[in-house]
Amino acid sequence: LFAIMRSLRVVCGRIATTTGTASARSRLARRLTSIKCSRKELLRQDFVCRYSSEAPQTAPLVVEKSADAPSKEIDYSDPKFAAAEKLASQAEDIVVKMVEARDGAESVELALEAQKLFLEALAKGGQEYQNKYVFYGLGVTCLKRREYVDAIRWQEKAVAIDEQYVPALLSLAEAHQMMRHWVEAISAYDKAFKHFITYYSRAGTQAAQKANSEELLAEIVVKKAMCYMEISDLDHAEQQLNSVLKLDNLWATEAYVLLGRILQARGKWVPSLDMFNKALRRDPKHIDAYLSRLSTYTALGKEDLALNDRKMAILLRREKLWTRQSVVMDGAQVIKK
Repeated sequence: LFAIMRSLRVVCGRIATTTGTASARSRLARRLTSIKCSRKELLRQDFVCRYSSEAPQTAPLVVEKSADAPSKEIDYSDPKFAAAEKLASQAEDIVVKMVEARDGAESVELALEAQKLFLEALAKGGQEYQNKYVFYGLGVTCLKRREYVDAIRWQEKAVAIDEQYVPALLSLAEAHQMMRHWVEAISAYDKAFKHFITYYSRAGTQAAQKANSEELLAEIVVKKAMCYMEISDLDHAEQQLNSVLKLDNLWATEAYVLLGRILQARGKWVPSLDMFNKALRRDPKHIDAYLSRLSTYTALGKEDLALNDRKMAILLRREKLWTRQSVVMDGAQVIKK
């Protein structure tokens, strides 16, 4: 109990002093982890697509279909790769469990276990075993373990085999983003957006149909806008975010918050307030929207409203902390039984 109370004081103290002065990297990490991400389902389903024989589905006409690139993939059915493929398949199953794990420590442990199997598969397959799925899996597990340099290295190997491999491009972009390589991240997001239709039309299956959603495309656009904001290219960021506003999903809410911050940077306090209000109407529990609106209220001299937003952010953080604690305790009870 005392440990929980200490954690609450630390969290509340951090929120009370956070009005946009946190480092760019910590703000980015919070954004990337606090939002329910469609990428998790994409990653889980991508390995399913690999072994599926269902007919391909038609992708939505959101972006133009890019031309097919020449394939550099190996013949996975070659008997000499049988042992390596068996290990790779086992590792991929563990990656799926890693993605679905609710506990952070457990997911990191699963990432390490999958890494070992992927590396063993590469050793078994030899120099000729250039498997993009293995490279992708290694990149994903490195990303989970915050080994961003290695994540970039493995995803670049996957993309070298298949330049239209969208999951690897997205993972590569995220690793660059966490390393604050903003230009490289923008480039990877651009390529993922360009090849989105081609890749998922080729992948087929119901998994591909689910991945071909406006939500995933909106995620790519919003994260690319975040990178533009980090290099102070607010015009490009605004252009990207405005294209997402018409969509009815969680990324549109995030777009309103980021547009509000762009307006704050330009000193347009009243229009920024309107953006934060729209975000909170869509999601009344959006903590970053309260913290950002707090800054606007402070600039406008509305200290009482700023204080209310601060209190609301603290309450929401506390609620989130208690919910997480409840999940851990429930899991412990299940293990005990």
